[in-house]
Amino acid sequence: MLDELKAGVQNAQQNKVINMPSAGPFSRWIAFAVDSFLLSVARILIALVALIPIEPMRLRLVSDATAKFGPDIELSLYDKEQLRFFLSSDFFIAVLWVSFAMVVVGVIYHYIMLSSSWQATVGQRLARIYVTNNYRAPLKQIEICARVLLSYAQWLMPALILSMWNSHTIIALILLLVLCFWSDTFLFTGQKLSIHDLLTGTVVTTGKLNAKFILFKRQ
Repeated sequence: MLDELKAGVQNAQQNKVINMPSAGPFSRWIAFAVDSFLLSVARILIALVALIPIEPMRLRLVSDATAKFGPDIELSLYDKEQLRFFLSSDFFIAVLWVSFAMVVVGVIYHYIMLSSSWQATVGQRLARIYVTNNYRAPLKQIEICARVLLSYAQWLMPALILSMWNSHTIIALILLLVLCFWSDTFLFTGQKLSIHDLLTGTVVTTGKLNAKFILFKRQ
């Protein structure tokens, strides 16, 4: 495999694109399921730790809402006063920070694993697939960062769609369509490339790189 990586470097220097066997949907879904399970464990631990300071905030929010709007309050997102009250609460801000931390955990996980000698997450390794570029050369840091950030961009799209639904319905519908096919565009492209692969010039291919796991290094 070392010879292949050296050949990949030469291909990149010569700007020579290599056609490689793309990973099939079954392998990708296995990898996704394994990685989702691992990240879910980490995120559940974050949620349990965050629950300690957040629960008193929730109780205080309920108490303040009852005092401000009365015991028979009916929560409505269309009530601007209620919405401002909720969005400015410590509870809502804390939930946002916890949600952000859960996303960051996933970003760090994928960045570390793609930066390793495996060029694959744990799920991808078990499914015998890995990420490379069009030259089959070691991934550059800019390629890894761009791919990871773009793959997590879909997390922001639901909020963007909701915020634009009333004022820019057509654009919101287009974004909704893009969101539906974001992760599974490889089913419809000839080379089985997802959107973030198309934008960053990366490829999910079959095989394994370097049996020994080395962090931020290539052999």
